[in-house]
Amino acid sequence: MPPGLTNVVAVSAGNVHSLALRADGTVAAWGYDNHGQIDVPADLSNAVKISSGNYHNLAVIGVGRPILAPMVNSVKMPQGVQIFLQARPAGELPISCMWQKDGSPLDGATSAILTLTMTNMSQCGDYSCIASNLQGVTTGSTVHVTIVPLVINSPPQSGTAFIGQPWQVSVEVSGTGLLGYQWQKNGSDIIGATSTTYVVVFGTVERRRSLQSCVQQPIRKPQPAPRRSSPWLMWPAGG
Repeated sequence: MPPGLTNVVAVSAGNVHSLALRADGTVAAWGYDNHGQIDVPADLSNAVKISSGNYHNLAVIGVGRPILAPMVNSVKMPQGVQIFLQARPAGELPISCMWQKDGSPLDGATSAILTLTMTNMSQCGDYSCIASNLQGVTTGSTVHVTIVPLVINSPPQSGTAFIGQPWQVSVEVSGTGLLGYQWQKNGSDIIGATSTTYVVVFGTVERRRSLQSCVQQPIRKPQPAPRRSSPWLMWPAGG
């Protein structure tokens, strides 16, 4: 339990973390933080009820200006791919939303979900949502959106092969245009290995192989899963 924690009116225990609701509507959290479950949103206030699960938390919000759960820090997508950015405002209803790019409002973008079809580089930039109600205005976190030539969604995985048994590795890529593939062993091209999968049968005991796949553009690291959506869900009382 955090030192100096006082004026607690409610406590909730999760799997390996706990929550405490103070009389002033703020929330304290402690314990294991492998999914961000004790990272209390900075603008969380006016909470009237709390509940913690295995790796998530719930907070019921009373009256007050909107609060917005943190979004992912960045999104990288190939050209032509449609993406969705979602704000999760909570607070006294009704709540209005307005999206902005690089600090300027986007025409017609007044829904909690912003849909973008990445067609040109001019769409790259910093996106954020502004939520407002009768109690005030809150600006959410910023998401940096970038267009890249290709994204390796699922990279090859390490594994163990048995003598005489086939072993297959594969790669999953998103990108524009015609993509070419070339598998390599220890940095050298493997003749004929030019598809998304590669199968090898080990006839003798060999030293460890280092396999990788080359795509049309330079090899890029797989797109990190958008830092998971926040484990905090905040809901207005009576909503």
